Amino acid sequence: AVLDTGPMQLVVAERRSEPFDLGVFTHCGIDPKRKRYVLIKSRQHFRAGFEPIARHIVLCDGDGCTSSDLSLFTYRNRRRPLYPFEPDA
Repeated sequence: AVLDTGPMQLVVAERRSEPFDLGVFTHCGIDPKRKRYVLIKSRQHFRAGFEPIARHIVLCDGDGCTSSDLSLFTYRNRRRPLYPFEPDA
């Protein structure tokens, strides 16, 4: 569904899904190429579909019980080498 607030349009979904490509917007009648800003909730999976139209990408990480930024955690018993901490692992 699209919620149109006037200055912005919000696409909301009943079920969780990754925004892999522009189809998440075009399916709802929105052309993301014509928007000044496009905000999506995804950590990595959006890149193939959205990098070609992006002037800049800003990654955000909200508070919560976990994060995809592994550098935020203290590891006491992890094996070494372990990717992605040691790239040659």
